[in-house]
Amino acid sequence: MLDVDVTDTDLGGEGIFSSNRRVGVVTTTGDGRTAGRSLAWAYVDPGLDAPGTGLEVLAPGTPTPARVLDGPVPDPDAVRPRR
Repeated sequence: MLDVDVTDTDLGGEGIFSSNRRVGVVTTTGDGRTAGRSLAWAYVDPGLDAPGTGLEVLAPGTPTPARVLDGPVPDPDAVRPRR
């Protein structure tokens, strides 16, 4: 999962780059509203999936900073509805 520095999370199919080389693709996105983040699920080349790895997502048509997350995004204030 990636934390992407965008406000529009309607992404999918965008290229992911590292050092100007295409290394993956965004599959889907989600608005991590309660965590205050824009999230993207993606496939990236082996070795670039370590937490904290900096990447760029071409979104929308502009290289946008992203970083690999280390797991589920917490809801620190427990504002998500519980069932």
